[in-house]
Amino acid sequence: MPPRGASTGVRGIWKTRQFILSHSAWILGHDSNIDLWKWNWVCSDGVVMGPKDFNPRVCSHLSLGDLKRNNGNGWDRELIARVFLPEAANSLVNCNAEESLENDRLIWMSNSSGDFSLKSAYWNLCCKDLSPISMFSSLWRSPLHERLKLFLWKVAHDCLLFGARLSRIFGNVIGKCHLCNEEGEDSASHFFSRCSITRSLWLQSKWNVRVDLIPLSSGAEVVSWILNPNVVGDVISPSDCKEFSLYASVLYHSLWFFRNDAFHNNVQWTLTEMKKRIENQFMGFWKVLVRLDAGGEERAIVVHRWTHPRPGRIRINVDYATKDN
Repeated sequence: MPPRGASTGVRGIWKTRQFILSHSAWILGHDSNIDLWKWNWVCSDGVVMGPKDFNPRVCSHLSLGDLKRNNGNGWDRELIARVFLPEAANSLVNCNAEESLENDRLIWMSNSSGDFSLKSAYWNLCCKDLSPISMFSSLWRSPLHERLKLFLWKVAHDCLLFGARLSRIFGNVIGKCHLCNEEGEDSASHFFSRCSITRSLWLQSKWNVRVDLIPLSSGAEVVSWILNPNVVGDVISPSDCKEFSLYASVLYHSLWFFRNDAFHNNVQWTLTEMKKRIENQFMGFWKVLVRLDAGGEERAIVVHRWTHPRPGRIRINVDYATKDN
């Protein structure tokens, strides 16, 4: 809490301090002295813990070393059971204490790289009420084609196999962007907002979007923006939101096709060819949506084509591609 009688400016600083504390975490090193009661923190298993995981009846300064046995080998299970809530205690004692980093590292939790950026902080401020559950509910119930929905689901879950993702898994060298040929940029963040091809196509669209100025640091943020384009500012008129969401979905789905065609078949599409294909695909989808909105025969079928599965059952959406169509 800010000091009593604090000015508006001081109160604003205190709110910022709390915002930073809630969105950052320490990855604990071997000899960490971080006060576990004041910060979010992570051990080697990647589970984020913090003040909420402590027994509220026990309050004292604690560091990582206090939770280990006197000889430094293994956890002090009795102490952990006393100061942590049961679920957190079980998670902690199952973590390998010997796999810690050499030094502490402060990370920004909403960014997959762990690095702080103004974009990610701005997104956290703008979208604090947009939960993943509501986003996916909006996605599955949207009027988009099922193939586009599945593609956006993959985007939101970081399932697209860019070189940067493969590098995190296998240690590969991150190659060039297969759209603009910029070295070391085969990554989701580059593909969705920084690539010169992506930026050119957005600028040539009906909305003349400067996509590189929109804070998109993860696939989930891209999908949230597509489904709710005005979440980062009133740049799209309400009457255009459905058209914009469809166009954005088709654009990125097509760009992923162009990227894969270059990667697998060494086929390089020109910007003009890309734009023509995107517009043709968009118009095909858009005509269907307009007809349904006008009350066509297929309206009832399409509106009700997705429902929650019956109890005890799981619904699985699949998509596949074949060579030569």
